[in-house]
Amino acid sequence: MRLAVGDPATLADLAQAMQWAHVRINAARFRGRASTELDEWVEVKNLGGAPQDMGRWSVRVEGTPFRWTFADGFVLEPGQACKFYTGAAMAEPCGGSSDIAPMGVLPNEGGLLTLWVDFLDLKAIEVRYAADPTRQPPPPNLQGFN
Repeated sequence: MRLAVGDPATLADLAQAMQWAHVRINAARFRGRASTELDEWVEVKNLGGAPQDMGRWSVRVEGTPFRWTFADGFVLEPGQACKFYTGAAMAEPCGGSSDIAPMGVLPNEGGLLTLWVDFLDLKAIEVRYAADPTRQPPPPNLQGFN
């Protein structure tokens, strides 16, 4: 079997068929609606076919000191998504999530988000996003969602 590098749909299909976990940064609101931008969020989703223990994993906003850390014992089930917020947690919060900043932390013009396996000091995935609709990064990056 041959897979195209970076093809998230094919990788998700394979992970489901093989009963493997496949966790990705799925979406982000990087431009908040409120002036304080406390409604920014990053969504993490398990697109695979097995649960994934997310304890000691984190989502980082590259180029900043900000990160969200999953609570010990939090398990992301197949098909489940959760969101980390800059302000008060709203819908679908990640277990044990908390506020990380008194204002928005995701750069409005674009940026890089990474998912880390902290106990291995291993970057699991990185995704880019851009505000300019004519300069979107190619998939599997985040596409025009703000």
